[in-house]
Amino acid sequence: CNSGTHTLNKLANHANCDLRLYELTPPRQTANDDILKSKSPSQTEENLCRALAYGMISVEPEIDLFTTCAIGAGTDAAAKAIIIAHHDGTENSPTEDIQISGLLSLNKDAKGLECLKAIGGPEISAICGAILAARLGRIPVLVEGLSGYAALLILRHHCPHIVEHCAITGRFDEKFSPLEEGMTRLPAPFETATEAGASLACMIALLRNEVALDGTNPYSK
Repeated sequence: CNSGTHTLNKLANHANCDLRLYELTPPRQTANDDILKSKSPSQTEENLCRALAYGMISVEPEIDLFTTCAIGAGTDAAAKAIIIAHHDGTENSPTEDIQISGLLSLNKDAKGLECLKAIGGPEISAICGAILAARLGRIPVLVEGLSGYAALLILRHHCPHIVEHCAITGRFDEKFSPLEEGMTRLPAPFETATEAGASLACMIALLRNEVALDGTNPYSK
């Protein structure tokens, strides 16, 4: 992505949108065996606040649509554990996974920001910050996959209406992560768009065409 030759760069160019990469490198543990061995939260309060703020400043004025996803080692495992924690052990969730079971044990039934602090990482924290900033700026948001859904659940735990400006796309198992009532899902535009961010870039192009054909903005309300 940094060199401009990745598939995501090409999709973003075709969609006529800007692609921004944000690197989060605070001293931290990741949602892997290290965090399970230490038995300590994955983020300090300071690092959590820093990642939230970093996500907030990524939302610039005059943006028409903000899309975001997480790219990072351990992010999917953390996201799955967060989703299960907010669904109180959803049936068919892969809790037999040793790593996820360990994260859930470390979480100790926490939800919302406390859950994010216990087992989340800076990537999901930054997505939460971006969603909050976009809410304040009246900017619609499209998130992707497990990490995006985890961020929505974290924020919605504190306020049911805080994610009404958001929709989710990308491929993930509905049986494992059923959307809660009131959440909007846009089906993945292509089954082959499996790389991080690919569904978002494809969906931007589709939404742009829909607006042009319909003559109205589907997010105007």
